[in-house]
Amino acid sequence: MSVEHTYDLIDIRVEQATLLKKRVVASCLFVMVIVATYSFILYFTDYTTQALLWLIAASAMVGVVYLYGTWVAPNGVTRASVKAYLTGHIVICCITGLVWSSFAIYLIDWSSYLTIFVACILVFSITIGGMFPNSAYRPGYIGLAVFALLPVALFLLIYAGWPTRLLGVATLVYFLFGLITSARAELDMRETIAARSTQALMKKVKAQNEVIRRVNEERHRFLAATSHDLSQPIHAQGYFIQAMRQHLTETTQHELLDKIELTWERQSQFLRSLMDMNQLDSGTIAPKPAMVELDAELQAVVSEFADQVTEREQVLHCSFEAVQTVTDPILLNRVVRNLLSNAIKYTPTQGTISLGLQHGGQSAIVTVTDTGPGIAPEDQKRIFEEYVQLETEGSSRTGVGLGLSIVKRLCKLLDITLNVASTPGEGTTFTLYIPFTDTLPEAKQEAGGQTQMHRFTTAPLVFLVDDEETIRDGMSNLLTDWGCQVISTGTSDTALDLLAATPQNPDLLLIDKMLGSGQSGIDLIARLREEVNEDTPAVLMSGGFLSDADRGAMTDTQFLAKPVEPALLYQTLERIVR
Repeated sequence: MSVEHTYDLIDIRVEQATLLKKRVVASCLFVMVIVATYSFILYFTDYTTQALLWLIAASAMVGVVYLYGTWVAPNGVTRASVKAYLTGHIVICCITGLVWSSFAIYLIDWSSYLTIFVACILVFSITIGGMFPNSAYRPGYIGLAVFALLPVALFLLIYAGWPTRLLGVATLVYFLFGLITSARAELDMRETIAARSTQALMKKVKAQNEVIRRVNEERHRFLAATSHDLSQPIHAQGYFIQAMRQHLTETTQHELLDKIELTWERQSQFLRSLMDMNQLDSGTIAPKPAMVELDAELQAVVSEFADQVTEREQVLHCSFEAVQTVTDPILLNRVVRNLLSNAIKYTPTQGTISLGLQHGGQSAIVTVTDTGPGIAPEDQKRIFEEYVQLETEGSSRTGVGLGLSIVKRLCKLLDITLNVASTPGEGTTFTLYIPFTDTLPEAKQEAGGQTQMHRFTTAPLVFLVDDEETIRDGMSNLLTDWGCQVISTGTSDTALDLLAATPQNPDLLLIDKMLGSGQSGIDLIARLREEVNEDTPAVLMSGGFLSDADRGAMTDTQFLAKPVEPALLYQTLERIVR
């Protein structure tokens, strides 16, 4: 597997070396034009021998440059070979400069200003390329300039007479100017290479982000479809289990059904956790703030776990101050339930769990403490990751490790600070800091405890529409056991016909969101209400997720995610009847 590295100076050097290789033919042709030009000048000014010697020496160096550029690293310069390649390039540049300066000094004839002029122009012309903005590699230019310009400049300063000696000064000034200009050219070249590399990297990152986005969308669609398909049979199972309980007479039968129901509950919890994670990831869960009496909410949570604590022979201490604030009571309930459930699960028999609520200045402080095995310091961050379950003695692995991950995300959604403190062997404390605010003052949420499901004496009429026959059968049987009248069907058209033929208006519309043939439960609720000409209470059920458009189209309609627990449906029906 390849390892990505940070783009650095070595990568820039590789780019520069690659440019040198790409330009070697053009550079050699350019230099040969200069060589040929001076050869002609010398030849036609009666310096025939010098012209021949110059042509041979300069052409030989051009040949060396060409062979080095084409034969060395024929498969391209890499990070491993770039240093050696550029070192060789610098050496060749130094030798080239030495050849040109040596010939220029050899050419100078103090009696001929032409030879002095040609000698100076000779070394100027070979070094001017390093000052151009597209100059590839400055160290090579410096090597060339030092060995081409300095010997000629020093020779003129030492041996030339006045005013010819000024050419030596001009050559030194040209040399210094070349160093400054080439430095600017080097920086420009680096910036160009870095910008090109950054642009390529950004395109790569953008492409990868697009792939990740598509994968996430596919994952959300897959989980939504899977959740819907799984929720249908699990939803029906819950109602069949409750209906069956009414007809069992033997203790062993009830014990067996309890085990089946426990398995069903775990399946439901797992599916609900997957749905929660998908909704949190996709941003479809939005808080609905309300004024909440936190002590009443926590007492409701405690009552849900009372039987479980008793069965495990544990002690649950509660200490609640009267505290009010604005938050989403449903989401907060899920946070506390998850924490309390974990505390019960990891606390041994006859252990102690504490749930506390108190004022804390700018926030309400909720603490959940257990006397379980504790969490090692290195694991205290890992526990909030998805699918992480710590191996601890005395606890059973009954989940998939999503509970605390959901807690962390819900806390972020509600602007609640979550802290954990734990000592291995002594226990763990989770602390919630719920900020105080008095905005959105609404009626307090009704505190509820365990639901006792009795028969309704008023025989409410429930209109049930679901395209899954098993779900209709299961829910119809249980609703009938609760003393309800039930009219059920699987399609919108049949539902409208049945409602038109029913003299009594329904007390509750219980409608599945995704009906057959692309029909929408939201549209059906609106049509049924129009048929009876009143805003009949309605519950929309779905194993999938609601979009913002769906939520906007729902009026006075409660949403229940499948699988819908019988107790939750009973509470809804009880509120309507009451």
